[in-house]
Amino acid sequence: MARASAMQRLKAALPYLALAAVAIGIINFFWVVAESMAFGGDALNGYQQDGHYFLGSHGSYTEVSRAVWEWSRVHTGSLLITHPLAMAAMAYVLFRFVFPNFIGGQLDSASASSRVRLVMESGAPIASGRCAGRFGVVRFSGPLLNVTVFPAGLLIKPLFMSRYVILSVEIRNVVPISGLFSQRLQIDHAGIGTASPLILYVSTQTPLAKAIAGLAQGAATLPSVPAAARVGLGGPPGLMAGFGVLGLVVNLAIIAMGVFWAIPNLGFFGLVWTGLAIVIGVTNARTFLERRRINSSN
Repeated sequence: MARASAMQRLKAALPYLALAAVAIGIINFFWVVAESMAFGGDALNGYQQDGHYFLGSHGSYTEVSRAVWEWSRVHTGSLLITHPLAMAAMAYVLFRFVFPNFIGGQLDSASASSRVRLVMESGAPIASGRCAGRFGVVRFSGPLLNVTVFPAGLLIKPLFMSRYVILSVEIRNVVPISGLFSQRLQIDHAGIGTASPLILYVSTQTPLAKAIAGLAQGAATLPSVPAAARVGLGGPPGLMAGFGVLGLVVNLAIIAMGVFWAIPNLGFFGLVWTGLAIVIGVTNARTFLERRRINSSN
């Protein structure tokens, strides 16, 4: 029991540990960059010879004391630890919280499991296949979506993410549409935890498309849709707000680099780069404040 409780606490703390790992990775990266600009390079690109220590940057070298060189060697080398950790933590948050929110929200685990079980226990799969598609505002290139048609509905499994269900009783319309390079299937639905429409990049002549089109015909014989509760958008409290603040801090750091380094050293290109960073920062700040306003009103 104690072991299970400890695992639950660890699971609850994992998103915040991921946020901390991302923050440490970003802060350490900009810290190393700032030091390299201030000292004239770093030790990993420099060398030591006859008791003299040189930091290197793009083929130029600056002599420094041994203490500065040793610190630069250790600090720059720490990126080999903090950078992979930050990337792994970011991937975890993206696939566990951000992408599900963009797809249409999240259900509590009990409701999600009951919907998956209802579909999988309704009978043998009718058709299945991998394809590209648009799920909410997230676009998946092929073959990152694994779609299986059961008598009771669709089971959709994006790569590295949880399974999503659209019950046949929730399907309102299935419409073939023409794309620039391929045919597509638009599925209008009232599914819970998934945005409508779901668009799959499949030909209407494939067994998968034909099976999806025929789902609504047997909806009247299916059991009632189980109730489901949404998990608040943004996952654990404060997680997405924390990432929003972190994003704004990164924007400010990039703008500062533009003002104090890019413009003096790169001239017109640095001015353009800094201007774009300011535009992106203002846009992100407005989006962050708008989301905070919506969350507070809810």
